[in-house]
Amino acid sequence: MLRSLADPKVCTNLQRRLDKLTPSTPPQWGVMSSPQMLRHLAAAFEMALGDCLVADRPERRLDNRIMRFISVTLPLRWPRGVPTIPETDIAAHPSITQSVASFAGQRDALVALIARFSQAKAGDLRPKHPLLGPFSHDQWMRWGFRHTDHHLRQFGC
Repeated sequence: MLRSLADPKVCTNLQRRLDKLTPSTPPQWGVMSSPQMLRHLAAAFEMALGDCLVADRPERRLDNRIMRFISVTLPLRWPRGVPTIPETDIAAHPSITQSVASFAGQRDALVALIARFSQAKAGDLRPKHPLLGPFSHDQWMRWGFRHTDHHLRQFGC
């Protein structure tokens, strides 16, 4: 069975994994710190919910059924180091800092955002992913899990 944020058990499991993350958890790959990763995930969910405006990237778009199928449906791990869209590229913005004191609050805010996303109806979500093109509700729910899982694995959680 493919894990998706439409399943409350999957959301609970992700929350448990997020609870293991600390401000000093080192990445196993990449350049983001754990606080930056929390902000990146939040920005990505905000993008999907339409709270964060992003430009479509036709020049970089992987807009075809095969790429969406590979990225969202197949149970293959996402590759490391794939560039993200500029609006969610937190590591490229060194001016964004976060104190250790606010880490727990940022993590709690992300958990609440994941809950909001998981309960969103199809009309509450963007019709297209900026790189992967048109997404159904089920594809967004699967993407939400895959993206969060990818970054939690990045930090060994």
